[in-house]
Amino acid sequence: MRNKTSVIGFYSYAHPKEKMGAIILNAYEKLKNNAPEDFEINFIGCVNDHDKDELLKIKEVVSATIKDSSSLLVIYAGWGESPKLLKVIEEFLYIPLIVWSLSGYYVEKGLIAPAAAAGVSLLKYSLDLMNIKNFIVFDNLDEEPAVEKVIKYIKIAASYRNIKNTSIVSIGYACSNLFPFMYDGNIIKKITGIQVDNIELLALKNIADSVSQDEIKHYENDLRKYIYKTDINNLEMELFARYSAAMESIIKDGGYKAITLKCGSDPGVLLGFTPCMVLSYISNKVDAICECDVYNLVLQVIISEITSQKSFFLEIFEFYSDGFLMASCGFAPFKACRGDCIEIREHDWGGAKGIMNISKLKTGEITLMNLSARDGKLSLQLLKGNSETPEIFQEEGWKNSCGPMIPGLKIKTNYSIEKFKENIAGPHYIVYYGDLQQEMTAYCRLAGINLTILE
Repeated sequence: MRNKTSVIGFYSYAHPKEKMGAIILNAYEKLKNNAPEDFEINFIGCVNDHDKDELLKIKEVVSATIKDSSSLLVIYAGWGESPKLLKVIEEFLYIPLIVWSLSGYYVEKGLIAPAAAAGVSLLKYSLDLMNIKNFIVFDNLDEEPAVEKVIKYIKIAASYRNIKNTSIVSIGYACSNLFPFMYDGNIIKKITGIQVDNIELLALKNIADSVSQDEIKHYENDLRKYIYKTDINNLEMELFARYSAAMESIIKDGGYKAITLKCGSDPGVLLGFTPCMVLSYISNKVDAICECDVYNLVLQVIISEITSQKSFFLEIFEFYSDGFLMASCGFAPFKACRGDCIEIREHDWGGAKGIMNISKLKTGEITLMNLSARDGKLSLQLLKGNSETPEIFQEEGWKNSCGPMIPGLKIKTNYSIEKFKENIAGPHYIVYYGDLQQEMTAYCRLAGINLTILE
């Protein structure tokens, strides 16, 4: 869906109409010229706080055009009486409101300060008091207008709306009966709007058993495009192909944006393999996570919608005095791996078969996040840091300690490692390459998610 917003210019009756109108239109043009192609920014008009006829006219135009908008933007060019504005826009505040306070300007005799910041400060008090979802942007007099920040908020408002129309699926429930993975779909639906469907492992097996030989060949050939190794056990490749086809069928039939599947002993016993590579492969197309970690799958969907960039999970394996080692047992989305080809290995750890992804991960600036449910609410913990290639390591349990180095990162952060140990939010953290703090702070404000930033 397009990122559509409706724009109103607002100012005081005591300010010159032509000048205020020109200032507002100039800000609108800068916004429109810098916005991405998928943005639709509709200018409704300018109005002062005492022009009753124009206020009524603006309200009628907004009512006729706002249906598909994901946000309403008000550009303040100067001080204005906020109650007059609220009467115009109050019935449209089921969508987020963005208020942009423009700075003053200089003439030969000095600074002209229309005091938009004062008017917006008055409005902000009312909006917060009435629990109206809002973003406030104040320009700085000594800097260029905050166009990029306004664009960012328009995008997040659109993402907030789009996320509400999303469905995801969990095949199985709470891997190994682990408490953090025992999700409450009602809380998720209430706060984010995301629908979580649940499908049994047996249903997946029934679909996989009916996959044709042509489909099996297609998925085997598709995997070989990505990998170094070619001498893979035929049975392992067939299991990979069958279950990749089955999961894609479930995704397509349900219109799902993300999927998770039980791992470890459950698929190992019922399906005959561990689905590390199946999930790695599927995550190249939609968001995916191991162990039926639905809360963090929800978080991945939110991140994808806001940024159009895939994220993935890792868990903490070891601590150092200056950081910690994070890894996954054999799962990694292809887009998170270094190089053009994926390194794989057949899995014989813990008595379960299957194919593992053992590729090295990309490094750099990261944001770590964990989403969980606490006291009937969703809580997000966020930590920024840097990632680097870890020392050579392997998971315990391989015969003669001849196991592979699984996908991992060493994380370093300015936050106290000892404090982090005390505040670990859960077994899985979502890894995003880059700084996502501003975007997640804004989204959590809209959705009503409790946010804790470790800094």
